[in-house]
Amino acid sequence: MYIYHGSFVSNITTLKPNLKMHNGKEEKIVYLTSNYAYALFYIWDPVNNHRKNKYITAYIKDGIVYYEEQFPNQFYEFYHKVNGCVYYVLESDAFIKGSEESFYISNDDTKVVKCDFIDNVHNKILEYINKGLVKILYYNEQPKEKQESLKEKIVHVILKKQIIGSDNEEELFFKKYFVEAYNRAVQSIEKRIK
Repeated sequence: MYIYHGSFVSNITTLKPNLKMHNGKEEKIVYLTSNYAYALFYIWDPVNNHRKNKYITAYIKDGIVYYEEQFPNQFYEFYHKVNGCVYYVLESDAFIKGSEESFYISNDDTKVVKCDFIDNVHNKILEYINKGLVKILYYNEQPKEKQESLKEKIVHVILKKQIIGSDNEEELFFKKYFVEAYNRAVQSIEKRIK
């Protein structure tokens, strides 16, 4: 039985734990999933998407992967013409079962047994949509109340992280993709100053 890991990085022979936040603490881990389609969403192109840290809005429920857009055309913007690999590792009792469905972590180096090169992640995910294994919750198809809720959630994140005026990667990312939420956050700060 295989477990999978999606990555933009090619030619990985061993998945090495990196420092990540897990269960409220920093530890060196490798994220893995038993759901191949879910692994595709972790093929994140930091150049194309203008951000090193992955921004994944997917979850699994009853074996189906749901991807929730938080701005119009998010799925297309983040995955069209992006390429990378889905790495296969052998399932092991050493892996820790995560709290989410089909989710595992490893604290150890994990040997890759094979890999699929994905030349366009968007198109590959479309195959799984056609099979009924992935559902995209398109932003523009959400009720207006839900769209408003998503915008307010992003405004809250922007304000909480205090990214406006930082001129860093995080600010540029939100400014590019979450235009309305970013502008609302700016207006909120301006009102406080007045």
